[in-house]
Amino acid sequence: MLLRMQLDKMMEKQEALVPVTSKSTGRHSPEKVSSPRKYQRGEIPHSHPDRSTYLGDGKQPLYEPKLFIVPSSENVSRSLLEEKEMESLAKTETIKILNSKIKRLEQLLHLKEIRIEDLQTQLSQVQGMYYVTTKRYR
Repeated sequence: MLLRMQLDKMMEKQEALVPVTSKSTGRHSPEKVSSPRKYQRGEIPHSHPDRSTYLGDGKQPLYEPKLFIVPSSENVSRSLLEEKEMESLAKTETIKILNSKIKRLEQLLHLKEIRIEDLQTQLSQVQGMYYVTTKRYR
């Protein structure tokens, strides 16, 4: 019912804005177009907001900060919780993979060090047997 009344008011305003055309001349007659609204003395035209709404009338503050409500465990949706758990599991799996790679690289480094030591001992044995020096003479 309220919606119907609002629609009727809107239709009346639109009809009032439509200029009436003379049948004989084909021109609009401006004297027959009525203003959709009559302004009172001191009223601001052109849909300007009333200053009391944004300046405040002293009864309520001009700015009210929005409160931040910390979500409690009851307010968290199940889908959000499951999503976070999946992220956590994926990150845990990534950490395990990276740790295994680190362990493998440490093993390879140890094998390289052993190989270097073996080559150094072989070099020292060869230098001792054949009196090979590392210096080059020019």
